[in-house]
Amino acid sequence: MVSLPGLVIGGGSAAVGSVAVPSVVGRTQAEAEQKLRDFGLVPRARVVEADEPDGTVVSQNPVENTIRPRGTTVNLFVAKRPVVPTDIVQTLTDMVEAVEAVGIAVTAVDGKVDGIGTKVDGLETEAAAAARHKEILDRLDKLAGPAAAAPGGAADAAPGGKSAGRGGRGGS
Repeated sequence: MVSLPGLVIGGGSAAVGSVAVPSVVGRTQAEAEQKLRDFGLVPRARVVEADEPDGTVVSQNPVENTIRPRGTTVNLFVAKRPVVPTDIVQTLTDMVEAVEAVGIAVTAVDGKVDGIGTKVDGLETEAAAAARHKEILDRLDKLAGPAAAAPGGAADAAPGGKSAGRGGRGGS
């Protein structure tokens, strides 16, 4: 059997009254519906949020070239851009106030959020503790000097030639 969009050639009785579903993705809803009707198919549109222009068909089911009897419903998924609040600045301000209301500090520089505080109800967050720990280790490395930074340097050797490591314990 050979199928072309809208036609079925050969195939015996299974092909009688059947068509290959045409592709309507990328068309406007009105164009897609008309094309499907022209092929004897029944369009049914559903609106979905998408970044395509409003009213554009972004998907269809069944897909193109699928053989279906005339009268089959073809689902069209038609784009509707997401709604963005008209006063986004007020919305962001409300969000910052809600976050600060639960004890998390938000700082802003030139109207952009710069960072989120490191303490909630007086307790340090895990991310803040990790950052503080890394800062302390970096400072210790700077104080120890370049010999400590190089593997096998003077700071790594303990008396007797055993590695001391950062904890100061000799290896066995």
